[in-house]
Amino acid sequence: MASLDGGRLRRLSERIAGLNASGASPLETGRFVARYVWTKLPLLWQGATTKLKSGRVRSSIKAQLPTDKPVILVHTLGGGIGDNIVIARFLRDLGAACGPLEFDVACNSAGAARWVFESIPGFRECHSSFLFREIAPLYALAIRVTQVAEVCAYDERQLALHPKLAGVCRRLEAFVADNAGLVAELPCSSGDFGRRAVYANQTRSSYLHYQAGIAHGGEGFDLRLDGSVLGRLGLAGKDYVTAHNGFDAAFVVSGQTSTKTYPRFDEALALLKAQRPNLTIVQLGTPETSVLLEAADISLVGKTSLAEAAALIGGSRLHLDVDSGLAHIASVIGARALVLFGPSDADYFGYSQNRNLSPAFCGGCWWINESWMDRCPRGFAEARCMTSHQPSDVVREAMAILDSRAAQSARSVSRVTSSADAQLAAPT
Repeated sequence: MASLDGGRLRRLSERIAGLNASGASPLETGRFVARYVWTKLPLLWQGATTKLKSGRVRSSIKAQLPTDKPVILVHTLGGGIGDNIVIARFLRDLGAACGPLEFDVACNSAGAARWVFESIPGFRECHSSFLFREIAPLYALAIRVTQVAEVCAYDERQLALHPKLAGVCRRLEAFVADNAGLVAELPCSSGDFGRRAVYANQTRSSYLHYQAGIAHGGEGFDLRLDGSVLGRLGLAGKDYVTAHNGFDAAFVVSGQTSTKTYPRFDEALALLKAQRPNLTIVQLGTPETSVLLEAADISLVGKTSLAEAAALIGGSRLHLDVDSGLAHIASVIGARALVLFGPSDADYFGYSQNRNLSPAFCGGCWWINESWMDRCPRGFAEARCMTSHQPSDVVREAMAILDSRAAQSARSVSRVTSSADAQLAAPT
């Protein structure tokens, strides 16, 4: 496996080549390089400092390995919130299928990863991605996860004691061997894997389970929520929707935004407010990657923790989003979401409990080339897959969900009232 430092340099050169091939100007390419270095610099510093204490980390891991159950190391190569949520479900269900196990996570952002994994049975600790190669041989099984789960190391003696986990290991290795050509082309073959998953009746949420041959245990699991934010903002008990128009901060683009964002979001929100003037619109997101929405009543961009953002989504009447990590959070906590898809595929990334809007024009170009997040691969000035979503259509779908939830709430109140009246009328 190539070093992670070398991998980043290779990825940078590939992104630069992709931008040049797509017709980017020298100014755009230079801006991208500056942003990339600025964004990745903390990771390089983390890598340098982590390498200095790798011996201590290895000794600590060895001392804490249990003898009665296997411990797995998982490298979350993408590292976004959505990727972590998908992997968390997989590890939860892997433990259910193979018996008690524990796991560590190798990642770039320990705080965000810990928030996702902390409630999954068996979670132990997060380690730096830079240590993955060095510490992988210490574990019963070490896997690297993108669209596929690649086995990077395993201990035959330990796996012999846990035959179910050994079976999963063999199935994962067989899947990678059967798709070796596509695996070698990752991440640019991600779209191909997504299409293969769909035609195997799988989604992003279930595809790792399919590769491992284990059952999917559902979308929901516990996430730590900080509901105090609703009281601080005066939103407790009020009708509000949350909105997000951004993308993963770890993905550096050359322009001000990416092809995944919705340029007509403000138009849609203005129409929604015209029909529901008493509905408060709350924008969430990170400042580096969010497009600010003027129609939002409250902007919390860059002002919430993940636990606060999740609580706000959970308390909303509806979450409006593009394909992003916050849409994945909504699926975990059971919040209803309306998600606009464009470059990414709704059939693969969408959740069945959501209203997933596919584009009326084109779409599905994710990872068709290196610059798909920077500019439309077909050369249009804007990503027409996203601009093809008409604001009136978005609002019609949102209103249908809001009206449906209002009717459900009214029925619930009616049932409670009828039950109370019956109790009052009952003879004593």
